[in-house]
Amino acid sequence: MSPSTANLNIARERVGNVDKVGFADVLRIIMEIVEMDADLNGVEAKTHVIEIIRILINETAEDDKDWLVEMVDSGIVSSMIDVIICASKGVLDLNNKKCPLRSLFKCKPR
Repeated sequence: MSPSTANLNIARERVGNVDKVGFADVLRIIMEIVEMDADLNGVEAKTHVIEIIRILINETAEDDKDWLVEMVDSGIVSSMIDVIICASKGVLDLNNKKCPLRSLFKCKPR
């Protein structure tokens, strides 16, 4: 199933060019656009986000195109979407002092 023309056009307007530096913001913007489409369930929405990203990469990416395509093809973008969804639902508990990831960050506990 391909993404709706309306969602794709909104993404084109809001995103502009896709590159490495702004990729996380591009992903967030496209997820927000697709989230507004009430006709899509979770799996369909995720598929639409990935397809819109793939289209925008092919249309706008220049120097970073190979890297961006690899991000999509390798499943990294899919995993990023899953993490963002978990965070939005409060499933991630990164502030937990027992969290094993905490040792990777140099932030002081509040």
